[in-house]
Amino acid sequence: MNKKVICFICTSESSGGLEMGMANLCLRLRQRGNDCVFICSENSYISEFTKSNYIDSYEIKKPAKLFDFKSARKIKKILNEKNISTIISGDNRDLNLCYLIKKITNPKPKHIFIQNMQIGIKKKDIYHTTIYKEIDYWVSPLRWLRNQVIELTNINPQKVIIIPHGFDVNKFIGEKISKEEAREMLGMKPDKYYLGILGRIDVKKGQEFLINAINILNNTWGLNIYLAIGGQPTQGEGMEYYNHLRKLTQELNLEDNILFLGFIKNKSAFYKAIDAFVMASESETYGLVTLEAMAYGVPVIGTKKGGTVEILKYGEIGYLYDPGNINQFCEIVEKIKNGYENTEEKVAKAKEIAISKYSIDAQCEMLEKII
Repeated sequence: MNKKVICFICTSESSGGLEMGMANLCLRLRQRGNDCVFICSENSYISEFTKSNYIDSYEIKKPAKLFDFKSARKIKKILNEKNISTIISGDNRDLNLCYLIKKITNPKPKHIFIQNMQIGIKKKDIYHTTIYKEIDYWVSPLRWLRNQVIELTNINPQKVIIIPHGFDVNKFIGEKISKEEAREMLGMKPDKYYLGILGRIDVKKGQEFLINAINILNNTWGLNIYLAIGGQPTQGEGMEYYNHLRKLTQELNLEDNILFLGFIKNKSAFYKAIDAFVMASESETYGLVTLEAMAYGVPVIGTKKGGTVEILKYGEIGYLYDPGNINQFCEIVEKIKNGYENTEEKVAKAKEIAISKYSIDAQCEMLEKII
């Protein structure tokens, strides 16, 4: 295999799925023999990750939203010094910066954009058409996302390819921690039934919906359900919503049932500790945490919208409810908890698919063909 020289660019200061996915992808490509450089914002999650994993990284100040030529020139200098011919980005907010980099660098680097967010609305205006034109490969992780890109933008359909986001399967196959050990590690009660949600604390991620659902499950349905919330707000943002969640928990007298765990370093312990995983986002683009839960043999409940539907094979290997429908959600929880559904069969199929189709090495192999 020819050695690849790759520059990752992600200036987000958060520690959510997008940032962790980009960081882990860079690490695995380097482990596979590629020469990787990471450009990130100062004092960010990715900055700490690259340092701890000895990845060659360069820190810059958080770029301006539009036409930050100063940052672009700094990155151009790095590309020239390292003889880098390919840049990989994954955050829509970095697209303007990558456009500038291509325009001022000679020879132009190849730009691979890994889609992590939905297009949402039509983006066929001059600005987006101009920015997207400089992307050499637009990598969508699911078919429905590729179709959305083609429908809502003017990007050349031949540039839009499907490569599923992957995760480190080996971490989940070889993990030996018991549920009792995991719960003790996380401060969870040993004999209670826990739902779990993992991801950025954000109004669109559905934490408030789950807190209200726990209230109804316990006080109306008579089920004694607990909830473990893993994750934290975006740095410098989201504290108002987080404080709202804590206040809501107090007002509903659910402080004993709701556990706020903060940032989860040991995700294996989290998946081992919970009884069912919930992807409660209004419309999740993809959801690596969904795949990780599947690989760990945890039943997955998700909203019937976005990428979750395709990942759960339209309900064949998981459970789907309409966004915001608490009654429908509670019915699913009751069926799983009381064994009314063929949960074990669904879980076994989900685990097999997650491990065989969504490994990070499979993702790397497909990316290496276009780098």
